[in-house]
Amino acid sequence: MKKALLISIAFSILVLGYCNLPFSIRYYSEIKIGEEYILKIQRFKDSAGYLPETNDWKNLKPLMPKQMENEWSPEYLKFDSNKYKLVYPVGFDGPYLQYSSKTEAWIFDF
Repeated sequence: MKKALLISIAFSILVLGYCNLPFSIRYYSEIKIGEEYILKIQRFKDSAGYLPETNDWKNLKPLMPKQMENEWSPEYLKFDSNKYKLVYPVGFDGPYLQYSSKTEAWIFDF
């Protein structure tokens, strides 16, 4: 009986600890892949003089990091000639991990 209680308490502590980690640690691998994508988008913009359109797969596909080809990847959304977002949907209806080129920062948006 004590063993079951200790296991349930330990499990609860682990779950609470994970839920309270900063999103930069919890989503480290997604952010790392996103940073590679951001770098390639910026290089494309510097060489071509414009950002690719949201659904311009001809230009976006070569920019995607290798990890993104078969796995869950951030969605690229262009807003104007200089601004875009990368969005990882973390759940069906959010929250969303996203990068904004306007602020040049990752945020966790509910």
